[in-house]
Amino acid sequence: MNKSSFISKSLKILNLKGSSGSLEITKAYLNLTHSAKFRKVFILNEELKNEFIKYHEAYVLAIRELSYTAAEATPQYYPPGQVVDLLFNQGLYHLLKENFLKAGEKLEEAARMNNKHALTKIYQGYILMKRKNYYAAENYFLKAIDLDRENEYSWFFLGQAYLKAEKSDKSSAAFRKVETLSFYNNEIIAETRDAFKEIEKLRMKNSKKSIISRIFKK
Repeated sequence: MNKSSFISKSLKILNLKGSSGSLEITKAYLNLTHSAKFRKVFILNEELKNEFIKYHEAYVLAIRELSYTAAEATPQYYPPGQVVDLLFNQGLYHLLKENFLKAGEKLEEAARMNNKHALTKIYQGYILMKRKNYYAAENYFLKAIDLDRENEYSWFFLGQAYLKAEKSDKSSAAFRKVETLSFYNNEIIAETRDAFKEIEKLRMKNSKKSIISRIFKK
């Protein structure tokens, strides 16, 4: 497949034609990746993950190939809001590809430009949780909750972080909050039910440890 075919395929994915310039491509890409389905946490949904990756890779390829042409030899200016969105998307893409170090770097850049974006905090916390830094992850989820107390994913991942850190009571409280916010989110409801089962297992384990400890103290 030649270079023009690659560009045409990428533009088609972004619902554009071959005459599009970088500003138009960027606008189309951001419109697609900031639609309602992507303005929530979707890392538990394989279909949406694959769709986002498809859009991002098409955009990167189109911009890269276009930059080699004379028509796009001059660097383009992007408003600060678009820069934040592009950094956020880069971080999210690397997160979905499980390149957590690069994801963290890009999300931190986005956060420095806009520190009031709850989704950025959630994804930053998620990365820390995947790297088993549960205390730091908790802080990011709590920051996300401060920005949007009605986001069930902030509470859900906070509960997960507490559970990983074996804080059963705090985890249970967070998941109870999830139940009050996620009436129609079947995906998160199922995960929450599983979490409550894990909390009970943790409590039983801790109870056994406590009994054994008391026996040996005697």
